[in-house]
Parts: sequence; C-alpha cells; structure tokens
Amino acid sequence: MIRLALVGAGGHATHLHAPALQHYRRMFPGRVSVAVCDTDAARMHEAVDGFGFDDGYTDVETLRREFKPDAAMLIVPIAVTWPMVQTFLPDRIPLLIEKPLGEDLDQARMLTEAVVAADVPATVSLNRRFDP
Repeated sequence: MIRLALVGAGGHATHLHAPALQHYRRMFPGRVSVAVCDTDAARMHEAVDGFGFDDGYTDVETLRREFKPDAAMLIVPIAVTWPMVQTFLPDRIPLLIEKPLGEDLDQARMLTEAVVAADVPATVSLNRRFDP
C-alpha cells in the first residue's frame, strides 16, 4: 500500500486532484492510503470526509511524523510551494508539485536545483489531457 499525502485542500485540490485519487481508490481498492493536510481544519475534514480518505492533519510536520507518506502531492498556494518542498526534501519523499514552481523564475530555479541536488523524484502537475 502506498501512503500518499495530499497537501492542500483548497479548490484546486478538491476539484481536480482529490476526485482523481478517489476514482483511483475505487478502481484499485487497497493500493493507496491518502491523508490530507491543510492548515484550515474545516477544509481538511471536508476533504477527508467528502472523498473518503484515510486521515487528516492540519500540520505538515505531524503528517510526516505520524502518517509517514511514501509520496506527496503539493497543491498549495504559490507562496507556500517552496517551504513545502523544503519540508519533504530531507526524507527524499517523491513529489508532485502543482504549477507554477515559484513566485518568480529565480525561485523556480532554486526549487529545481534543490530537488535535483537532493535526488528527489519530482514532477510538475500539468494536465492538458482534456484541454482542447
């Protein structure tokens, strides 16, 4: 079982990423355990309950310590992206990072260089499958 952290439970996460995870879990039961983390407790609980996920946290350090994710999806505001990436790098947790990678090109380059230096598998979420 893969332990996946969905960090961020705002509109983008709950309209796109969470439904996809929910769909996958229905198709392939028992393969992925999902924990949601959001600083807004009500939003976090709504995502956990609404999508039938396994656990929820309001603090990313507690999520890392207690849930021990194998991978993380960072669906957070741009200003929070770099701090969240830094949180997961020491444990070499593979990351899916929602675009953009930073507030400017310098921050995006810094983030990219840090991920490469830490040898952490990472990808940027860019899905144009249904975009004409």
